[in-house]
Amino acid sequence: MALTISCEIHPLNNLRVLNYLKGQLCQPKEAVDAWIGHWMLNGGLDAVEALLPGDEFCFGPAPTLADCFLIPQLFNAKRFNVPYDGFARIRRAEHSCEKIDAFIEAHPVRQPDAE
Repeated sequence: MALTISCEIHPLNNLRVLNYLKGQLCQPKEAVDAWIGHWMLNGGLDAVEALLPGDEFCFGPAPTLADCFLIPQLFNAKRFNVPYDGFARIRRAEHSCEKIDAFIEAHPVRQPDAE
């Protein structure tokens, strides 16, 4: 699961790709956001949702590496207004992680270089 997230979702919404879409390809923000949304959902979050068993966290009663990879991508989904409300298993894992200090402290807005 961690590889699915890190290989199928993350590379398409990192700054290198976004800067290329905006810079070299001269795409407006709306087009870039639509592009990100398409790929985050199709073959990304929808695949993750289908593979999760529906436990408290991604796989069981405690967080795993899959949770550590998933939560930052959900931050990106929110950042780009990608709706994932319909993914009940993903949302369950997200809500479970939101209660753990390590996830709270690792949130991007809590980092020293956050804008």
